[in-house]
Amino acid sequence: MRGLAPITVMVLFLGACWAKFPDDRMAPDGSAPTADVGQRDATPAADQKGVDTVIKDTGPREGGQSDVRPHDLFNIPDAFNCTPGAFVQCVAKDQIQVCNKKGDGVDVESCAPFDCNPTAGRCNECDPNAPATCVGPNLVSCTAAGLPQTTPCPQGCQNGACCVDVDKDGHTDCAGDCDDNDPKVFPGQTAWQTTATSSGSFDYNCDSTEELQYPGPVSCQIDKGSCVGAGWEGATVPACGKPGPLTTCKKQGNKCVTDATSQATQGCR
Repeated sequence: MRGLAPITVMVLFLGACWAKFPDDRMAPDGSAPTADVGQRDATPAADQKGVDTVIKDTGPREGGQSDVRPHDLFNIPDAFNCTPGAFVQCVAKDQIQVCNKKGDGVDVESCAPFDCNPTAGRCNECDPNAPATCVGPNLVSCTAAGLPQTTPCPQGCQNGACCVDVDKDGHTDCAGDCDDNDPKVFPGQTAWQTTATSSGSFDYNCDSTEELQYPGPVSCQIDKGSCVGAGWEGATVPACGKPGPLTTCKKQGNKCVTDATSQATQGCR
């Protein structure tokens, strides 16, 4: 029995030590514990002494979009907005930074072989104040950034502007359409009109005059075998679009005589 005493004391000692050992320090299978990375010190880096670190997320956002924007690349404020095509700054001797088409960022364009002029705020290649010119069927002008641009003119170019046919009457302003907002107005118009154009004119055939349909009092007569001469009763001739008593003519035998009188509106073209 004396030989068992030391063993009993040892068992009791180990049992007491085991009771004080934390259960969560061992893995379920009895193996050595693993590092718990989720329990690290949560103290922000900025609050730790001797730590001065700036962390910038440059990875992709949700949906695959990157956090890196032209604003970041060129040190432009997040609230940046500008007039599309406007000068922002010179980024090299022959490179210019201009506002993009959406007005929320920038594009870099080359001035080469010309320089970027920071004082003028543009490339030195051309002057934005210079008038546009026609080169064949194209319009050549200068952007606010001092860069030349060519605009195709499908209907031709004339006097520093693209020809247009806004009212779709088949006649462009370059071809003499004097009111391209009214499809009834064009060179060669033969129809008489009793209302004014959108500009208040009665020059529908663009000959710079307002031609009256019935220019004078009634005067029935034979002209080249036809009876003509319809006109107004009395000496007053109504202006374009104005009413009055109109008398028509008819052929009677070999003569041309008056037929009937009714209220009518003076037509013009």
